[in-house]
Amino acid sequence: MRARFVLFALLLPWVAGCNFSLERQGGEAFLMDLPPVAAAPRERPPKGALTVVLPSADGTLDTRRVALRRPDGAVDYYEGARWADFLPLQVRDGIVQTLATRHIVQQVQTDDHSAPGPYRLQLAIDAFQAEYVQLGQAPVVRLHVLATLSDARRPSQVQNFDLTATHPAQADDLPAIQAAFRSAFEILQRDLMERLSGVVK
Repeated sequence: MRARFVLFALLLPWVAGCNFSLERQGGEAFLMDLPPVAAAPRERPPKGALTVVLPSADGTLDTRRVALRRPDGAVDYYEGARWADFLPLQVRDGIVQTLATRHIVQQVQTDDHSAPGPYRLQLAIDAFQAEYVQLGQAPVVRLHVLATLSDARRPSQVQNFDLTATHPAQADDLPAIQAAFRSAFEILQRDLMERLSGVVK
């Protein structure tokens, strides 16, 4: 399943640019997921709850399409791949599961919970794509997420975390690209866990 260009301009004159088309099986899109990180639980987690807010993302990333950046810097998508759910939901749910396993606090919940806890984690997805230096070569996955931790008991004390992770794909095909996304997301989550552990007491 090697990535290749399909020039839609030849078929649809009003479409600028092109999509990466990847081979599908049975007409189904290749579904990608972002699993949580298995981590040793924290001893004696502080009482209370941490609420993880649904991440914000611009229109290029608030989608089920899997983004890529071409060598000229233009954003495009893999035609044959989809996230298992909208990307912000996948990022939030993976982080929530990791936080719950790590026991950063006694309870971790999403922002649709009726009783928010003192801690609130807001996320903004700034980059979440595979980047190509040259077409036909394996891309590098790059993630950039801005995280803000606030405490309702101490409104003036806000912690900001700038999280970046990269991981090269071993080949220019969907299984290798999915593996690179998973590895980069694991790096990003471990960085977030370490930072939260240092400030959530």
